[in-house]
Amino acid sequence: MKKTILTLIIALTSLCTAFTQNKATANSATEIPAKVSQWIKSELAKAKRKTLMNFKAREFFAPDTARLIGYIKGYSPQAGFSTGMIYIGNDITREDSPIVVQIHEDGRFECAIPMNYPKYTAVVFNNIWIDFYIQPGQTLAMLLNLEDLRKNVRYLGVIGSINNELFAFQTKLPDIPYEKIQDGRKDKKPEEFKSFLDSCLANYSQAYQRLLKTEKISEQSKTILRNNYQIMYATELLNYEVYVPLAKMPLEYYDFLQSIPMNNKELLLTKNFRTFINRLEFCQPLSMYTAFFKETKPEKNFMQYLFEELKIPKTPEDEPYLRMLNFINDTTTTTTTTTTIRLVKELNSQETKEMDKFNNAAPSLEERYEKQYEDYKKKYLPTQEDEEIKKWQIKDTVYTNVLKLKPGIVFDVTKIRSLDYTFRESLKNNKEGAWHVLTALTANIPESFLRSEADRLFLKNFPEEQRGAYELPDTYEAKIFKDLIAPFKGKFLLVDFWATTCGPCVYNIKQHKTLREQYKDSPDINFIFITTEELSPLGAYNNFVKEQELINTYRINADQYRYLRQLFRFNGIPRYVLVDKEGKILDDNYKVSTNLDTKLEELTKKGL
Repeated sequence: MKKTILTLIIALTSLCTAFTQNKATANSATEIPAKVSQWIKSELAKAKRKTLMNFKAREFFAPDTARLIGYIKGYSPQAGFSTGMIYIGNDITREDSPIVVQIHEDGRFECAIPMNYPKYTAVVFNNIWIDFYIQPGQTLAMLLNLEDLRKNVRYLGVIGSINNELFAFQTKLPDIPYEKIQDGRKDKKPEEFKSFLDSCLANYSQAYQRLLKTEKISEQSKTILRNNYQIMYATELLNYEVYVPLAKMPLEYYDFLQSIPMNNKELLLTKNFRTFINRLEFCQPLSMYTAFFKETKPEKNFMQYLFEELKIPKTPEDEPYLRMLNFINDTTTTTTTTTTIRLVKELNSQETKEMDKFNNAAPSLEERYEKQYEDYKKKYLPTQEDEEIKKWQIKDTVYTNVLKLKPGIVFDVTKIRSLDYTFRESLKNNKEGAWHVLTALTANIPESFLRSEADRLFLKNFPEEQRGAYELPDTYEAKIFKDLIAPFKGKFLLVDFWATTCGPCVYNIKQHKTLREQYKDSPDINFIFITTEELSPLGAYNNFVKEQELINTYRINADQYRYLRQLFRFNGIPRYVLVDKEGKILDDNYKVSTNLDTKLEELTKKGL
C-alpha cells in the first residue's frame, strides 16, 4: 500500500512539473507575436549553413555572410533609437566593416554580417552591449526585452544553444573591477602590476574556473570560454604599457605570453582578440627597437656624411640627436641573437629624458638637412623595401629568441596586419618593392587564407587599373551623406568625422585652424564637420565650434551616424573623406597628416 501511494505521489509530482514547464513554455512563446515568431522561424530556415563548423576537420576560415535577426519585446519607434551597431572588422588585415542593425517598427531587427571565420562579438542597442557568437553562413536569432536588454536574452538557431550556454555562464560571473585596475596602473611598477591584476581578478577567476567544472555546457562552449579568459587576461597585462607609456618594461614581464598557444587559430574568434593583437604587435620588445636599429650598418651614417664628407658645420640644435645616435652606433655592430637581446636591455636602461630629446630633435634636423638626406639615401642606404624586410627579420629574432615564443598563426597575423599601411605609406607608388616585401613576409606563413588576404591587400593598394573618383551607391546611408554635402556642390570638400570626446579629433581640428582661415573665402575648398549627439554633448559641442570657428558643422543623431560608419567602413575616428566638385569620392580614408596643405593647393589648381 505504501509503495502504491509513493508511486502515485511521484506520478503526480511529475505531472505537475510537466504542466509547469509546458505553461512556462507557452508563456514564453506568447511573448513573441505570432507573425514575428513565424518570421524568425522562416529566416532561420533560410540559413546557408545548417550545422556547426568542425574545427578539428580544419573548418575555420570560410568567407561568407552570416545573419543576425531577432525581436525586441516592447519596442516602438518612440524608444529613441531605430538602429543597432556591430563594431566588427577584419582583425587579420586591420580593416573595419561596422554593420548597422535595422530595427523595424514592430520590434524585429536584422542585418547581414560579412565574415571570414567564427566570431564572439557583440551588438549594441541604445548603448547596451549584448554578446553573441556566430559562424559564417549561419543565422542567429536573439530575443530581447526593451525593459532590460541584457536580461534573460534568448538565442535561437543552429548556434543558439552555444549562445544560451555562453550567456548563462557570463551572468553567473562577478563583474571585473575595470576601474580599480585602471586606477591601479598609475602608481605601480610593471612587476607590481602583475600581482595587483591577479588580486583584482581573484574572485572573477575563481568563479570562472569553478563554473567551467560545474556547469553542464558543451565542449565547444568551454573551449570558447577558456580561450576568451586567456586572451582577456593577456590583454589586461599588455594594456599596462599603453596606459603607462613611459614605463621601462623588463623582459620578464612578458613571460605570460609563453603560456598562450600561439598557433591556435581559435584564439582569433575571442572577444578581446582585436585589442590583444594590437597590443602584442606594438609591445616594446617588438616595436621600440626596430624603430632605431638596422640589421646592417651603411658605409657611413648620415651624420658622418653631413659633417665629415660634406664638411657642414654642426649646430647646437644637432647635439641631442648626435648623443643618442652615438649610443645607437656604439651598440649596433652585429646582428647576432645575443646582440639583439643586449640591445633590448640596453635601450630599456636609457633615461627617458634623453629619448625625448632625441625624438624632439629628429624632426627639426630632418627639415634642416632634407636635401642632403635625399642625396645620402641614394648613395648609402638600402631600398625602403629592404629596410622593411630587415625590420621583420629583427622582429622574428625578438619574437623567438627574446620573448621565447613559438612561431604560429598569431605572429603571422601581425605580419599581415602591417601590410596595408606599408603598401599605402612606406611603399606608395613602389609596386615592385611592395611585391618584394609581400613575398618575403608570406614565404613562411603556412595558412593559405592569410596568404590570400595578403595578396588581396596588395591588389587593393596596387590595382591593375587605378581607381578614380567614384559615385556613391543609391542606398539609404549614401543618401544621408549626399544630403549633407549637397549645399556645397561645386567645391572640393574635406569631410571630417569627429567628436568632442575624441582626443585626436580635437587635436587635428585645432592644428588646422590656421589652414581653415586661409581657405575661408575660397571658391574651391570647404571643410565639413560631422559628429553625433551620442559622442558630442551639446554644451561641449557648442563651445568647441565657437572656439575653433567651425562653420559647416553637423551634429546628427546616432542612427544616422551609424549608417555613415557603415557607408565609409570605419569604427574609429577621426576619419576624413575627400569629395570632388561633383560629389564623387576622391578618397574615403584620407590621411590629414600627409601634407594636407599641399593637397589643398593641388585641388585649388584643379579648380582653376
